Amino acid sequence: MQHGIEPRYRLAEAAKIIGMPAPTLRTWFRGWPSGTPPVLATDGGPASPLILSFFNVVEARFLDAYRRRGVSMQRVRRALNFVSEHLSGFERPLLKPEFETDGRALFIELQEEASDATMLLDATGGGQLVWPEAVREHFQSLVFDDRGDPSRLWLDDRHEVMLDPRFGWGLPVIAGSGVRTDVLFERSEAGEELDAIAEDFSLKTSEVETAVAWERVARRAA
Repeated sequence: MQHGIEPRYRLAEAAKIIGMPAPTLRTWFRGWPSGTPPVLATDGGPASPLILSFFNVVEARFLDAYRRRGVSMQRVRRALNFVSEHLSGFERPLLKPEFETDGRALFIELQEEASDATMLLDATGGGQLVWPEAVREHFQSLVFDDRGDPSRLWLDDRHEVMLDPRFGWGLPVIAGSGVRTDVLFERSEAGEELDAIAEDFSLKTSEVETAVAWERVARRAA
């Protein structure tokens, strides 16, 4: 998988996967009405409607997780710009497993005002940024291929729902089965019993319950 992976997610799909409002996600990739430029670059280019790649979804999900901790967009933008401009090989740091460190190096702390979130600059490792809580959760949710590129994104803490371009046309699926969560959700919403749905797809009833619950939360957030 290369960074030029074919885009595959429309705005509404990506917003549901990430669990955030679609209008907010649009501004991150298209910019703000005030003229402020976007903070993330889409692999799909400037075409309309907005189309995002798997890598774009990974980047946006991490950014959403860090914004939820109260860090201003201005500080996030500044940090990403610093890394992409000054650290070789980190043009897209949110896709790099090396972005995470063990915290044993010397750091310069950049404390976010009005919150307890912190960005750290690794002074002994060439200026590598470390965002402790968000970084830890972000990289625990990712699986990387042998080239060091993200190949799978876990969408829940128990690693039961995943996003993998190789399965389910790149839409969320139940791990180990490849069955799309939206298919299970729609059948449940149509009034079918969970046990019957599970039998049709050779799943456990608990897996269908997980899919339905995840879809319900994701759709509400988007």
